[in-house]
Amino acid sequence: MYPLRRDSGNTLLTKDEILDIIESTRDGTVDLYQLIGMSPSHSVQDIIRVYYDNQYDILEREMKEPGYVPQEDDDRLKHDISAFKILMDPIKKAKYDSFIQPSMLFFADKSDNFITRSLFVCLTLEKMFFALQHLSSIGSSYQFLKSRFLPSFLASFKSAPFGFIYIPFMTKLDSFLPVSIVDFLENIILYPTCSLPILFVLYPSQSVLSTVKSLLYDPGTNQLSLSRLYYGLTFYAARLIIMNTAITGYYWVADTVRNNYLHNLNSKFWEISNKIFSSTILENIVVSLIQSPFQILMTQYLATAMTHQSAPPLRSFVNSIFNGQKGLSALFNPVNVFAFFVYRSTFNFKVYLNQEFLAMIQKLNEKLPK
Repeated sequence: MYPLRRDSGNTLLTKDEILDIIESTRDGTVDLYQLIGMSPSHSVQDIIRVYYDNQYDILEREMKEPGYVPQEDDDRLKHDISAFKILMDPIKKAKYDSFIQPSMLFFADKSDNFITRSLFVCLTLEKMFFALQHLSSIGSSYQFLKSRFLPSFLASFKSAPFGFIYIPFMTKLDSFLPVSIVDFLENIILYPTCSLPILFVLYPSQSVLSTVKSLLYDPGTNQLSLSRLYYGLTFYAARLIIMNTAITGYYWVADTVRNNYLHNLNSKFWEISNKIFSSTILENIVVSLIQSPFQILMTQYLATAMTHQSAPPLRSFVNSIFNGQKGLSALFNPVNVFAFFVYRSTFNFKVYLNQEFLAMIQKLNEKLPK
């Protein structure tokens, strides 16, 4: 049994302990868990075991001896030891975990069965609310959604392979092109992976090949129509710019709160503020309210383009939405906002479960005989 570093009922840190965390994390820019190859799901006892098994205690004593000859890896070892000392302390680890971990506001259960079952549930819910979100962009009546939901939900699974088409391109491009150009090309390549799932939901009876062709070919004349691609990319680019601007602003506020909490780890106010602004619930509400109108525009545009001989002119199409029978209210469809909110929440929870699932696999590997 390895010794615990601290066993105290006092949950407050001293000023020196807070400064120690600030310096070790380089003002919050370094993840201590990544530094030592572990994760927040590991217990204090797990971290202590790794510390002693890898003889960091001996290395630390050796570096403090008078006749010690400096080595090339000394700086890295010092950072690793500092990380271990923080994470081996139950109070410091708890404070650090509350600083780095987003407030999921879901379930606290981390059992293997819960994680595995929930991953399958999340994948299903993600597709269900993705289908509902885009269907409600072109019609929100109960009868319409009832008649169209099941075939659209099933058709949404057709898009699964297209989610990976850009990975080999990006792997190659990253090696020899500047980051700015790679980001631009990534958005171009991501366009069909964003548009095709929507089209599968809107037109579930169409074949995969026909839907892919519809991005470039007019379905009525079966002729190449670059205007379809141009207007589709225009909407996609506008949506990206607006979304990125909004999310950047949100994260700036969240980072400011997070930084204040790091420098005031004993403050209840900054702890609660950090939980609120790192919460996926709040982030999803903000994203849903901002993205929903533009997602509705994009979905309605794609639906209009699919049923006309050519893509409608961008300006006249936007005017028809803004000056239509329902006016701006059409862009703030409550069913769409709700569906997108649940879809985003499910997606974020799936990411969280993926991390826990990988940590679970890592623990199982550690238990296997070497």
